Amino acid sequence: MNIPSLSLIEDAPSVGAGAYGKVYKCHYKGRNVAIKCFKKNDDDLTLKHFSSVLTEYCLLKIASALAAGPSMIDI
Repeated sequence: MNIPSLSLIEDAPSVGAGAYGKVYKCHYKGRNVAIKCFKKNDDDLTLKHFSSVLTEYCLLKIASALAAGPSMIDI
């Protein structure tokens, strides 16, 4: 898995924020993408946080499989 450089979000507009971090609209490998940056917790990665991220990933993979267009998530 290739992890994008954080320089992608330096000037990127924030399109949302939540309990775990912010989402930025970026351009990566010729595509418009959303990159989620997580807040660093004192507890680091808690089980609840990991469970939430895994659920979100699974929902996006299902949505991508059902969509007629290009994949919404690539990991």
